[in-house]
Amino acid sequence: MKKIGLAIALGKDANSHTRTFIEAINYSLKNFPEFKQHSLKIVNDEKSPEGGEKAAIELVEWGADVVVGHSPASVRWRLYLFIAAMRSP
Repeated sequence: MKKIGLAIALGKDANSHTRTFIEAINYSLKNFPEFKQHSLKIVNDEKSPEGGEKAAIELVEWGADVVVGHSPASVRWRLYLFIAAMRSP
């Protein structure tokens, strides 16, 4: 089983990309039985570098094996670099 972390805009920050992500998750759960063997955690990246960092901390502490997001590149790269730093010995 893999832990899949999703860093997307939620709540007041949600947008059309959020809906697309949720639709893709629901489609995968319905049509790919093996997808149900994995654990998902969805966190709000708040569409900002600070929100991306908070999302990264939460997903690292949870033990995510994979992180998927749709944030702007600046937020996404900050999140990825933060995760890489957290996992480095």
